[in-house]
Amino acid sequence: MVTEYPVPASGNEIIVPVYDDLGPAMRVLSARQQQFVIALLETGARNATEAARMAGYGGTHPNSVRTSAFHLMHNPKVMAAIRDEADKRLN
Repeated sequence: MVTEYPVPASGNEIIVPVYDDLGPAMRVLSARQQQFVIALLETGARNATEAARMAGYGGTHPNSVRTSAFHLMHNPKVMAAIRDEADKRLN
């Protein structure tokens, strides 16, 4: 069972597994941070700014999404979740 979080900016949906299927690193993140992790992995981890946009981050300033992506990519909890989720996908 999965929970779908609509993403208005891109029209795509980011599907985050239900809580029981998440690893411990993902469980401590906010719903939006979880969306970022899933979006980043779904896009091949090539563009953190686009993953942040897909997860619903934004703002009035043109650099808001890029700044959010920078902070997410430097957040130890988010990075741990990215590693855990990537490992699950590889195994």
